[in-house]
Amino acid sequence: MDFAEPSLAVLYVLQHAQVPMTIEQISCAFENSDYTYMHVAIVVNRLLENNFVIKHTHPTGEFFDITVAGRMNLSRLETEIRYTLRQKLANYCKENISQINIESNTMAHVIAFNDIHQVILQAFDKDATMSQLVLNVVDYEEAQLI
Repeated sequence: MDFAEPSLAVLYVLQHAQVPMTIEQISCAFENSDYTYMHVAIVVNRLLENNFVIKHTHPTGEFFDITVAGRMNLSRLETEIRYTLRQKLANYCKENISQINIESNTMAHVIAFNDIHQVILQAFDKDATMSQLVLNVVDYEEAQLI
């Protein structure tokens, strides 16, 4: 498989999203396209090896962002991405940017110890915990609802 177009397309998504994204978030932009989650994961790792993206480890996961070298290459080669795919990706970023921000800056998890269940909700800003809310719940099913 030729990885030129998907590589440029991933850079295109990262540039248009304007926020670091997980591989899962990036792959959602490619729904109903020729590229699967696996294509995106391979491409992101190749872009990382070539310093076109940078990885940030965050409490909510591993996030990837476009580098200056990635922006420069994209600016020269953007037209190599099919027009229809570019439009689809740009629309995805525009329509989902607020959800991407929420997913990138919040985390929820459940802790169960004996018969005690807690839901911990956290909000982050630049890797620092800005707020944390701990809720005691009756059972795991109730925790899942939160």
